[in-house]
Amino acid sequence: MPTQVILYYSTSSSAISITYSCAAGYHVNPPQPVVRLYSACERRVYLNQYSDGSGWAYCVNPWTASSIPAGYQYPGRVAVGAVAVC
Repeated sequence: MPTQVILYYSTSSSAISITYSCAAGYHVNPPQPVVRLYSACERRVYLNQYSDGSGWAYCVNPWTASSIPAGYQYPGRVAVGAVAVC
């Protein structure tokens, strides 16, 4: 069973991915823009506007792939949260 969070971001020439553990915690200043996120674990994942978790938040449910709306593609933090849904 996969246990990872995969974040897809784009550059001028290609789409690239980075993988994070499903352990609860956060990662600041992810590559941007984030265009897709796949939570392959039982935890919800938040994109937060600022690295301290303030500002807007966009939540992706466990076991879900989500295209990220344009207004949320430049997060300051990726937070792997509780074992729960958004």
